[in-house]
Amino acid sequence: MRAVVISCVLAAAALARADAPLDRWLDRAEASLQRERLESARRALRRAERIAPTDPRVTLLAARLLPYGDERDALWVIALSEDDATEDAVVVQALSRARARALLITGRPRDAFDALAPTIGRQDAAAAEVLRRIGADAWRAGSPHLAERALKLARRVMPQDPAIGLDLAALLVARGEPRAAIAIYLEIVRAHPEDAYARRALAGALLAEGRGDDALAELRWLADRGGAGERLDVAQAALESGQADVAFREARLAQSAGAPREATLRIVGIAAARTGRDAEARVALRQLLELRPGDARAQALLDSLAEP
Repeated sequence: MRAVVISCVLAAAALARADAPLDRWLDRAEASLQRERLESARRALRRAERIAPTDPRVTLLAARLLPYGDERDALWVIALSEDDATEDAVVVQALSRARARALLITGRPRDAFDALAPTIGRQDAAAAEVLRRIGADAWRAGSPHLAERALKLARRVMPQDPAIGLDLAALLVARGEPRAAIAIYLEIVRAHPEDAYARRALAGALLAEGRGDDALAELRWLADRGGAGERLDVAQAALESGQADVAFREARLAQSAGAPREATLRIVGIAAARTGRDAEARVALRQLLELRPGDARAQALLDSLAEP
């Protein structure tokens, strides 16, 4: 029995000696990363990789180089993550996030989604953030279906995160689905009634759905709490929804509040012309043409108004 114990102790000591160089290189890499000495960190991690190529700690430390945006680091993390040996669920999750971020850097959002999706849990903020990035990258890459899948999954994971809902709703509007976006925006506004960005986005979706009155209600809420710019938004929305009288009144209010002159004159000119206020339309359009002499649309509208 004593011989067996001695044998186990000797074996443990041998393992400790074997791990000591690895731990030293990992510690050196950690210290270098904290000081943002990236080349030093890379050298230490390469030494650690030669000692233990399948140790997930090497991969996870290497993944801390990813925010610096070097594609060579991303390719290295991808290669390391293919060989990591671990059954620890927490470590597996961390590795999947590292691999997904690296794949995004190399322009592979679909592979990033496939790497991440199987390991996602509820209330997984880290995974949700990577999914948001996958959604954005997929949209830019011309893969709207993948973008929607990623953002919908992110929302299931973190349903209370308004940023994810806003991203998904904006995507739905861009894809011609304003009704679905409105449902998301309304949920966000109910939870965050003072969120001006969400209310403005909701107004845009309502306009896209043809609900001009509801859009104006949201924009008036913003105008009552904002300034000239918000009042000008009301005028523009009213003009787009065919309410020229409202647009004219709101543009005049915006003008009095100091809204940008060019934008205000344009709305006043168009709204006045549509409501039979030809004299006021001519004044506004001539002032606009003084600011923008080559504005063809303003000139055409002015030419169409008969002189008294």
